[in-house]
Amino acid sequence: MTGTFGKNEPWQDKTIYILFILFLLTLTNSIFLNQLGYYGALVFLISKYFSKKEKVFSASGLEIALLLYVLVLIVSSFLSVNPAQSWHNLLKRILLIPVIYTTLAVVKNEVRLRHTVFIFLSAAIVVVLIYLYHSYEYFLQNLYHIQESGPSLFQYPITASELMSVILIFCFTLSFDKELNFKWRAASFAGFILSSAALLATYKRTGWLAALAGIVVVLVMKKQWKLLGAGVVVLAVVAFLEKNYSDIQAYSLASPETVAAVEPTAGRASKAVSIGSKQIIADYEAGLIVRDQNERRVLDLGSAVVDVIPVSDSLVLAYLLDSRFIVANPFSGGRAEYLDFTSPGFTYHYSVNGNIVYTIDKESFLTRFTVNEDKIDSVSFPDIKNYHRVFTAGERAILYSSTEGVHIFRTGIDGGLKKTAEFKEIKFQPVGVFKNSILFNDNSSLRIYSLTGDSLYSAGYFRNVTAPMQMDTAAGAAWVWNSSGDLWRITADSSGVYSAGSVASFGFLIRDIDIKGDSLYVLKYKRGRISSFYDKYNLSNLSRLAFWTAGWKMFLDHPFFGVGDIDLRDLYTKYKRPYDKEIQGHMHNNFVHILATLGGVGLAAFLFLLFRTGMVLYKNAAVYKPGSLSNSVAIAAFASFAAFLAAGLTEWNFGDHEIITMIWFVTGLSIASRRNMSEANAP
Repeated sequence: MTGTFGKNEPWQDKTIYILFILFLLTLTNSIFLNQLGYYGALVFLISKYFSKKEKVFSASGLEIALLLYVLVLIVSSFLSVNPAQSWHNLLKRILLIPVIYTTLAVVKNEVRLRHTVFIFLSAAIVVVLIYLYHSYEYFLQNLYHIQESGPSLFQYPITASELMSVILIFCFTLSFDKELNFKWRAASFAGFILSSAALLATYKRTGWLAALAGIVVVLVMKKQWKLLGAGVVVLAVVAFLEKNYSDIQAYSLASPETVAAVEPTAGRASKAVSIGSKQIIADYEAGLIVRDQNERRVLDLGSAVVDVIPVSDSLVLAYLLDSRFIVANPFSGGRAEYLDFTSPGFTYHYSVNGNIVYTIDKESFLTRFTVNEDKIDSVSFPDIKNYHRVFTAGERAILYSSTEGVHIFRTGIDGGLKKTAEFKEIKFQPVGVFKNSILFNDNSSLRIYSLTGDSLYSAGYFRNVTAPMQMDTAAGAAWVWNSSGDLWRITADSSGVYSAGSVASFGFLIRDIDIKGDSLYVLKYKRGRISSFYDKYNLSNLSRLAFWTAGWKMFLDHPFFGVGDIDLRDLYTKYKRPYDKEIQGHMHNNFVHILATLGGVGLAAFLFLLFRTGMVLYKNAAVYKPGSLSNSVAIAAFASFAAFLAAGLTEWNFGDHEIITMIWFVTGLSIASRRNMSEANAP
């Protein structure tokens, strides 16, 4: 058989290859089509085996390791706390393993290998270009600093980042292969540049770490010591030059174009409020700053302070990184902490109206807290859920859902909440409430709807206020800003007519503003993405530590075969600490997750599978055949596996359908490359 397929090739083989091409084209963009191609090719291969009694599949060298892993899955499913789900997941794991053997069966020779790599990388680069286009729009809206993530298109950004790392590694390996012709190398280098840009655009550290691990492996395998050394120097310089800053800039309201003063802060200046002569600043890890012209004090509340809101003339509500709300007296010379409480679930949003605090949670429902001098009273509303934002106006609670619009609830005599109106047609993103009106971002401009009783009517539309993102109220006005640092002042006259005037364009991401007298204070901070790897106050880092802690506790209670290969969401809620609010169904680490689900025996089988796979891929990469694409493909596959292992330190990527499909595919590609090189070298 030659290249792809010839005129005399059986229809079964042609069908198998066409389905495999569909699999290649969709590896990075569509699970449905990808699995259609894979399972279609697999079914025809099995049919060919039984109908023609022809040897279709070749050994991979991983059979014993795979069998041991499957046996552990079976035993663990029998002993699982949720056997039905464990058996279901076992089936999903087993059904993806033949990706190795399907690839090995289809990629029969060097020409077929060349076509496979070309189709795979060409389709992947198209996806990369689409991602870069959307990332540019994301960049223009300054969403990277806000979301700390790239856009989500075909997959979650973190999955996209790991897939991008494999594309990058393959292109990098091929571009540095001197045995290939110029066209292959030039196209590969262009793909490397584009995939590197796309990987950076995902803004996900997991993918960055994976790509770095893979590139190091490629350079070591190709003995490019000078290039490796240069890369280490470049990374060190970039890390050294990365700027982290936090400061409060003071402007005169009369001339906000000119900075009057700049005060650096030790933490991350996130929020500022003024009460009387005092200004209180939430400075994240540096605590709560209380200052006036005569003094400056810092109050340590035990965790990073994210937000601060006045609840009376002497008390403030501080929201902490560990999800606690603390009622503190910032004017007391003694102990700052007064009362604390937490919402039942992962807090989406909260609103404060005097001493009333409403929280809307991802995992639960609406809760109302009443702050008294010596206690906190709470009332839960289990039926009021699936909302994303909550605001208050008098006795009304205004809730927003991106799918259901705006709903208004009123407090009854019995203290309960009753829905009195709903406006499903209003699905703009609410920015805040000002003078019994709701300010909305309609994705391009500012819209204002006034509340009269329980009715909403349009009270203003301002095209000059572009993409408003946040707002604050001070000095009788609403101050609205967007992600580009443009600030506007919204006012209303006695007859309820609104006006919007531009204040200034600062050109940086505004964290918050505060008005004190005739001065405007603008807060800003920036933390570099590289420094976030070791930032102990990074929320993602803290969440992972919480998952790993809970996973270890699960293992201690089920040390041999774990709890079964199940979604761990419900169990995590039992093992987590009270303040750990982010809930996931996995442990964000391959090894901790295996410990929890399959126990110590499962971890041993899993490590053996990884070791055996790594050894097979390494031996394949170590074989050298001059002028062959096979050697570069084998090296890229080994490097991709190293990238997978690195990413698995912070992700459960072994359980990610798209990722493990890609890893089994490159594993099959590597084994096919080794076979092709061995056959070519045979006498």
